[in-house]
Amino acid sequence: LLYSHSGTKFVFNKPLDVTGNVVTTGSITAPTLISGAYGGSGSAGDGFRLNSTDLYGQIDASDKVRLTVNGDSFLNGGNVGIGTTTPDADLHISGTNDNNLIIQNSTYQGSGQNTEAAIRFKVTASADAERAKAGIHFKNDGSAFGRGDLHFAVDSNDDNGNVDIADSKMVITHEGNVGIGETSPDGLLHLKGGTATGDASHILFENTQGSKVFAIGGGATGVTNSNLFFRNVTDNTRPMVITDAGNVGIGTTSPTSKLEVIVTQSDTMTDDTAAFAIKGNGGDGILMGQRATTPYAAWIA
Repeated sequence: LLYSHSGTKFVFNKPLDVTGNVVTTGSITAPTLISGAYGGSGSAGDGFRLNSTDLYGQIDASDKVRLTVNGDSFLNGGNVGIGTTTPDADLHISGTNDNNLIIQNSTYQGSGQNTEAAIRFKVTASADAERAKAGIHFKNDGSAFGRGDLHFAVDSNDDNGNVDIADSKMVITHEGNVGIGETSPDGLLHLKGGTATGDASHILFENTQGSKVFAIGGGATGVTNSNLFFRNVTDNTRPMVITDAGNVGIGTTSPTSKLEVIVTQSDTMTDDTAAFAIKGNGGDGILMGQRATTPYAAWIA
């Protein structure tokens, strides 16, 4: 072991291995590599490097851990576990209560201000800050005590932009209302479509065992948002409507009476041709319809 005295310090030409305690009254300056191979970034070997601002951990000349005062810190290896030594995902948080993760926007929330905290999702290999097309946003709407609304957002634009709260597709307000297509829902469930074209503002019903799709919603395909329609989407028919005036139409989309039923006229008085049927449990009852030939009178059977 050789050393030389240089000013106020000793310089050793080999690593110093101490089996006992090291006692110092001043500070200790760590070497470039705390253990493993010596050298700067990218040097061969495994170990930690330390300088005045950064701590690096490398394996085979590749930085796996970086903790830095200025710039980006990262973990670039296997799964990371917090509260567990056997993480099952990129980040695995384990605890004994529900206080596992808090995401906070620490901007002061004054009266009338809007601040947000968000998680964004990205499914692309791009390393740039772009194309995060989905997110969950919590927006403080100016209410006291940090209250706000939870938004589920999806950016459908064909570009490199990231999702924003303006892309909100569903919201749960702090009052408990749910809005789909509506960011200020007025009821427990508020659905809103951009237009009546298609089924944008309709509730669709489909049984996986069948091939028919039915819908209930305001407005019909290509029609302004008026009247409540019950639609057979598959056959593109509207069997029943309740108008804004409160008229009910069956077989017609423009009833002028409180109840208007339109059927195909027939001279045959059967269940299939009747407009109305009043029956008992035994099947017998009264049928009402309209003749197809003169005098085109109503019939009752």
